[in-house]
Amino acid sequence: MKHAVVVPILKKGGSDANALTNYRPISNITFVAKTTERFVAQQVQHFMEENGIYGIYQSAYRAHHSAETALVRIHNDIAHSIDNRQSVLLVLLDLSAAFDTIDHTILLRRLSGYGLSGDVLAWLTSYLCDRTYVVRVKSGVSESDIITTGVPQGTVLGPLLFNAYIAPLTTLLQKHNIRHHLYADDTQLYITFPPTDHTQALAPRRNFPRYTGSRINANLTMTSQVANVCRSAYYHLSRIAKIRDSISTTVCKSLIHGLVASRLDYGNAILHGISDRHMHRLEMVQRSAARIVRQIRRGDRQSMTTILRQLHWLPVRKRIDFKLLVLVHRAIYNGTPEYLAALLRRHTPPRSLRSAGGLLLEVPRVNLERFGRRAFACAGPTLWNKLPRNIRENSNITQFKKQLKTLLFST
Repeated sequence: MKHAVVVPILKKGGSDANALTNYRPISNITFVAKTTERFVAQQVQHFMEENGIYGIYQSAYRAHHSAETALVRIHNDIAHSIDNRQSVLLVLLDLSAAFDTIDHTILLRRLSGYGLSGDVLAWLTSYLCDRTYVVRVKSGVSESDIITTGVPQGTVLGPLLFNAYIAPLTTLLQKHNIRHHLYADDTQLYITFPPTDHTQALAPRRNFPRYTGSRINANLTMTSQVANVCRSAYYHLSRIAKIRDSISTTVCKSLIHGLVASRLDYGNAILHGISDRHMHRLEMVQRSAARIVRQIRRGDRQSMTTILRQLHWLPVRKRIDFKLLVLVHRAIYNGTPEYLAALLRRHTPPRSLRSAGGLLLEVPRVNLERFGRRAFACAGPTLWNKLPRNIRENSNITQFKKQLKTLLFST
């Protein structure tokens, strides 16, 4: 029950296989142990959520939260600050070996402080103590050893316990009025301040660091992000094209969805309002993918709009609108994630009008079109208010997606 077989896995493809820091130690545990953890995790997660232990700005390992929703909120805050003619300083922190350096004594003390006690705390104490592991590389297996620190990666409870361990960080940052966002061991700190001459020393970086797989340029043009998506997508498309004659259309579509469309869709909510030039680059990727699926040569004259409709693929621009509207729907009807729901305000007309009950949202005023209009707080309500009333008032997310996709195909 408390023994794990650790299999080192490279964090990123192409990394130096000789550097141990490039590996992530994944713990494989027995089926019985994992099933038991699932039952405990459901109760622990419910307790943490009900009592607000994690804080609203922790997006990892929580329902209706993701790296993408965190990215949307950070992008919104930066765009809103720039729209208000403020400078923004963003600091990205990534803890090394974060899961492996957790002190068990401190973790258990914090769990007790959160209100866990009795049999629950005793079970968690037993779960953490006297754990053993072996490391397996190919056919070789190391000798067994005892784990004295950390929570195992690859388990069900490990991520939840990690969130509980770093939860006090939110309180500390709020105490010092530092805006922040957390995604597991990735921490983003950002402050705003009036632009003055001395801030010129803080020159924006040309190669902006990645955050959860996305790059946000200092001027929010998304040039680096679009270039990276296109480069990666074309790499996979070229490989799929070489084997297209040997695979069926169904298999080809599966490969395109898994290796190309997923890259076009990930984090695309922050691409709303980018330049036509950047949008065209993304559209060309999608068109190339469609040609490969349908085995159409570049010189053949066929309507790409018709081909995309036959494949039931929304164009890139409409895929972005679709993602934004789904986020707005969840924020309105589920209130999750809370940090996105807080950006939306119901529209209340000054006097009684027929539109008063149409579930419309307030669209905030902006100063700079290329920044303010792209923030989620503005882009989301703008798109939402354009939907027909019957779609806006459909609280079922599955039906809403179907109606929305049908609408986007017809416009």
